[in-house]
Amino acid sequence: MKLKFIITVMALTAACISVHAQEKKTNPNPWFIQGQMGASYSTGDAAFGKPIAPTGAIAVEKYFSPVWGARLAISGWRGRVGSESSKQAHGFYYGAATVDGLMNFSQLIKKYPERLFDLSIIAGVGFNRTYSHNVSSFMGRLGLQGAFRLNDTLDFNIEALANGVSDRWNGRDDHSFDTYFTLSLGLT
Repeated sequence: MKLKFIITVMALTAACISVHAQEKKTNPNPWFIQGQMGASYSTGDAAFGKPIAPTGAIAVEKYFSPVWGARLAISGWRGRVGSESSKQAHGFYYGAATVDGLMNFSQLIKKYPERLFDLSIIAGVGFNRTYSHNVSSFMGRLGLQGAFRLNDTLDFNIEALANGVSDRWNGRDDHSFDTYFTLSLGLT
């Protein structure tokens, strides 16, 4: 399943590069497709490093001006949570659908159309579902994305997000809400 997911993300990215190249000539604010892979870290009682798990995301985004944009994203894969008694972690599967607002901080400071590096601030809301615990939750998220321009049609990005979900998300009722953090690398 992991290999199929990676191949699907790469195929979608490759297909959209040619569409993006054609659209960019006629539209200064085209749509983008983004694929990311990385790691998630759930807060909890396990020893540091135990609750790290793989994560992935696919998003469609558009900047409506050089500074402001939005994206629709589907993310998730595996989560891990600690156990108070053994300091071990157990895993579960989850998925999230989010709507994120994007603010290109680099363009806000100084507008420059072909910048080598852009820093964007991400704020969003969404819906999260864990499949192992059958728990659904609304969520909020906040993060940063750094994008390195590789050529006219492709960016390499690194993204860090903090996600807040309901307390039942990880299968334990121990806080007022649960948090998990993601660090992802990807192509846009």
